[in-house]
Amino acid sequence: MLAIAVIAATIAPLSLGAANPNKILIAYFSWGGNTETVANCIANQTQGELFRIEPVVPYPSAYTPCTEVALEDVIGKFASTKLGKVE
Repeated sequence: MLAIAVIAATIAPLSLGAANPNKILIAYFSWGGNTETVANCIANQTQGELFRIEPVVPYPSAYTPCTEVALEDVIGKFASTKLGKVE
């Protein structure tokens, strides 16, 4: 699987005060759709909210150029990524 898809669905409990201290957020990044599918499955099982992480500049659609950009992001500590809206 693509190296940048290693940022698999992450489940993180949110502290939202007394109203709902056990709410679940599934934050994910998906280049080819595989991780998005897994994140959706996790959300369905946990009733968690999805949070898609999107790059500022979209990754190339071809595999090799995409891995080159991903390597640059890893070296640059993901400086070109930002958080998207909650779906």
